[in-house]
Amino acid sequence: MDLKIQGYFIIGYCRKSKTTADNETATKCLQSMVLGLKESSLAQKIYVTVSCNAGTPFKKRDLKKNAIIDQLSGVSGNANTFLEIFYYN
Repeated sequence: MDLKIQGYFIIGYCRKSKTTADNETATKCLQSMVLGLKESSLAQKIYVTVSCNAGTPFKKRDLKKNAIIDQLSGVSGNANTFLEIFYYN
């Protein structure tokens, strides 16, 4: 059953692991993940963490602004933006 038809608001999240990849590669990788979430999951809002380990607590992600996020299209914000909007309100 389509969750959007049932009235659910679908939120997507993706993150890039900490690697030595250059900014261009990281940007392409993240943009591909964002497009995948929009197309396959039909996410209406997508939040992105540019560089963190999987075990990093969500509230400790994206404490510093990363310029890569500004280069991505279709992104609503980072992990902190998500927490501010959906958790702390």
